[in-house]
Amino acid sequence: MTIRVAIVDDHALIRQGLKTLLIEMGMEVVGEAASGQQAIQLAEEQTPDVMLLDIRMKDCDGLTALPQIKAASAQTQVIILTTYSNPAYFSQAVRNGAAGYLLKESEPEDIVDAIQAAAARNHLFDPNLLSMVVGGGDHETPQPDPTPQIKTETPGIEPISDREY
Repeated sequence: MTIRVAIVDDHALIRQGLKTLLIEMGMEVVGEAASGQQAIQLAEEQTPDVMLLDIRMKDCDGLTALPQIKAASAQTQVIILTTYSNPAYFSQAVRNGAAGYLLKESEPEDIVDAIQAAAARNHLFDPNLLSMVVGGGDHETPQPDPTPQIKTETPGIEPISDREY
């Protein structure tokens, strides 16, 4: 059975790239949308097996649209595909019924695997984000300190203070 997929992202380039990948993998792309409102309508009209859903979009974000998509088409499995590794977004997506949560930096085969898992009524989540949430990590991705922490001491020369770096 061919997996029927809908793609929802406000960037046409992302939608086209995903569509090309999915068709090459033998899946059927039953529709595309650029907003949360369009995604809800697409779910009602096409009842896809799986929907790839971005979070940030213009009129209605994916996290807000997700429960409405599930209400419109309960059998549609929704995978969040986003740039945001925010544990709060992840938690909200899971609470709202997402079958998966992947980052756009994922390898193409990981996206295909997630779609196949969702179509089989299994869940697949970004492993790094999942371990951060389950492990109780902080809710923001740590950022590297932009200032170098190199301190050398040479006899007869006073070390540079922290404010001089």
